[in-house]
Amino acid sequence: MLEYKLTQNEKGALKGTSGVPSGLNTFVTGNDVRIKEKIVYIYNDYTIKLDETTIMCSGKPTLTLFKTDINTIGRVLNIKNIGSDTVTVGGCGNDTIDSDSPFLLYSQECITIKCVAVGIWVII
Repeated sequence: MLEYKLTQNEKGALKGTSGVPSGLNTFVTGNDVRIKEKIVYIYNDYTIKLDETTIMCSGKPTLTLFKTDINTIGRVLNIKNIGSDTVTVGGCGNDTIDSDSPFLLYSQECITIKCVAVGIWVII
């Protein structure tokens, strides 16, 4: 896991950690709030979990995004196809990615997506 140390401004915005979005892997040490990045490697069909932030794929898996709700707005996922086949990325249920779903990720391509509303992911 990678660690990201928050700046003074970010710490102020998350004071008391009550502002940390649900599902983020966080911990507090003294006055520091840290967010850990969880990287996973996927080779078969898989549903992305709330605590995962970077997904590296190989083979021909179909990835399903976690179900969005009010607590997942603002979440960002990085997905990279490190293989030579096509990876399919789809929303959970009726959730969409840039008004469409599923999204095809070809060999060596990557996307960064953000949940901007319940049921809506956008490529950023």
